[in-house]
Amino acid sequence: MKSFLKLISLFLTLKMITSFQCLENNVKNCTCFDLDNSAIEYICLYHTNNNSEYNNYEEFNIVIGPFETVIKCIKLSNLKNFHFDFRFLHIYLTTLVLENCVIDKNTDLEKIKELTSVQYVNTITLSNNIQLNNILIDNTSAELFMLSGLIIMDYNNLTEVSEKILHKVPNIVYLTIKNCFVQTITPNAFHNLKILSKLDLSKNKLKYIHPETFDYLFELTNLDLSDNEIEILDDKIFQHLQDLKNLNLQNNKITTISELLLSKLHKLEIFNANENLISTIHENAFTNLFELKQISLAKNKLNDLLSIKETEKDKFLKNNSIFASCNNLIELNLAYNNIQNFYDDWIELSEMKLTSLQLSHNLLPHFAVTQHHLKMKSDFYINLSNNMMKGINLYSLTSLEFETPYRMHINARDNPINCDCLNDRLLQYIKGNLDKKIYQHLNIDTTNLICTGPEELKGEKLSDLSSDHLSCQITVKTFNDNNVSCTPKYFLERQLTIINCPNNNYTKFPEGLGIITSFATEIELENNNLEYIPSEFSKAEQKTITKLNLSGNKIKSLNGIHLFENLEILELKNNNIRNVRNKYLLIFGYLKSLKSITLSGNPLICGPNFEKLKNYIKIKDRNNLTCRDEPLIPSEKSEPIFEEPKETYSLFAKYALCSLEREDVEKTWQKQCSIPQIDETKE
Repeated sequence: MKSFLKLISLFLTLKMITSFQCLENNVKNCTCFDLDNSAIEYICLYHTNNNSEYNNYEEFNIVIGPFETVIKCIKLSNLKNFHFDFRFLHIYLTTLVLENCVIDKNTDLEKIKELTSVQYVNTITLSNNIQLNNILIDNTSAELFMLSGLIIMDYNNLTEVSEKILHKVPNIVYLTIKNCFVQTITPNAFHNLKILSKLDLSKNKLKYIHPETFDYLFELTNLDLSDNEIEILDDKIFQHLQDLKNLNLQNNKITTISELLLSKLHKLEIFNANENLISTIHENAFTNLFELKQISLAKNKLNDLLSIKETEKDKFLKNNSIFASCNNLIELNLAYNNIQNFYDDWIELSEMKLTSLQLSHNLLPHFAVTQHHLKMKSDFYINLSNNMMKGINLYSLTSLEFETPYRMHINARDNPINCDCLNDRLLQYIKGNLDKKIYQHLNIDTTNLICTGPEELKGEKLSDLSSDHLSCQITVKTFNDNNVSCTPKYFLERQLTIINCPNNNYTKFPEGLGIITSFATEIELENNNLEYIPSEFSKAEQKTITKLNLSGNKIKSLNGIHLFENLEILELKNNNIRNVRNKYLLIFGYLKSLKSITLSGNPLICGPNFEKLKNYIKIKDRNNLTCRDEPLIPSEKSEPIFEEPKETYSLFAKYALCSLEREDVEKTWQKQCSIPQIDETKE
């Protein structure tokens, strides 16, 4: 109840003083203006001599608000010439801030405080002040002892900060010495500032800081060392700053963050080391920093962030980064580095508190999204723009129940995408063809994804393509007689493999072609030196083959064609085939999927079999077939119908025989089996 009454009393008191208006009894030589924020501003001129020219005036701007009065000395006006009386305003609860005023050793700060009716002088800001010693060393005003803030800016001659210039301000809570060309800080410079909370030393020329410099700043919460030239920080330099929450090291020349540098900063919440030369961070550098909420390491030379620490408990974690233990992390900025690996814990941290992961302008080659990733505790933003991303893998993403109501937002703009089969699922996402639940939880910005491969799609926008355009082309090391490799293409959406092995001078059929037995397979072996139809496939591989292009080889016989029971297209142009026997026409008939055969360009022999070919509808180039009047050469040995085990022969023989009348079977047997066979492999 007492606390409540104190709050009411404070509210009423502030209410009385939070509104100021310009009054009729204005201050002499001052003009009053009402400001929008319940404050008023006086512009006052002090005439320094009898000359009426404007340049002989010193100008003071006085802004009076509910909590503080600010005196701004325009063009470094001397505070000793401030004689303007504001006591009639009764603003006793406010504090005084002095900005850019010349304060010499004779300046009476007590008088200034009295004229403005303030309780005490709160902050002095010194900018371009050439009389720094007069203020902080020679001035005898007791107000300096009560000063809570000191800001020294743009002072070009302050090359060294020592205890001497700070010994009269032991009670300051915040100290800024900024853009003053400071090169050296003596080890004991801050030893008397026992209650200092914020220290800003940015934009100076510091290259080295003694490890004992901050030893007595036990209450320091904010330290800004940005925009200096620091190259090395001693491991012990921050060891006594156990209340530090914000550490800014941006824009220095630091190359390494050691294991011990940050180890004592258990309350650290914000760490900024952007724009350095950091290439090495010890694996344990962030291990005990459980309060960290924001880490900024953009514009460095980082590559490997892998944590190799392995305990019995987490020995199976193979891809964790050095930030894995930062469970309170909200923002992680690693843009503009050389990172090539996306670490597992970055997704796991989104299941805790991580909401922003900046990875733009790195060297990441790929990114995969799985349903396991979608467990965020809030909307999660990942910036992957301007990397070396060849694709975003969505194949593991399903339409099952998601474990979060939130969305993952991925910025994938401006990446050199590879328009192949691995990105077909991404293309389906762009086209809006995936399950609606996926779009409720996943938002991918795919602006300006231009194909950099394969060659035939270079320069195309991924969003303008269809699944029929996307294949995966790889080089397969085959086992053959001349060590020339084949290049299969995989179309995942169509579940199709196209194996390209033309013009390789094969005399033997290559093994190890990379056939996927769950895909249909098309084989291009055009323009080689093969003499037979390949039979080196396993039975599972044979079943996948739907197209076999053997044109431009030296094939003499169709022996083995029965093995390809799902064959749809057979290309045999420009080979050495002289005769196509009845049995092969029968086999063609029982290859139910066979739709197209080409035979033109072969040295066919005229006769009854040739006339059958001319009328066989599945031969698409039958009108282009030609023949020669040459006799078939008798063979000393009958050609077996199939070079396969008996069980395979009996299956196809059954199909062939059962389609004929019995009389025709007997006639065929007498004709084909009781007389010597023609060997079509010899001329």
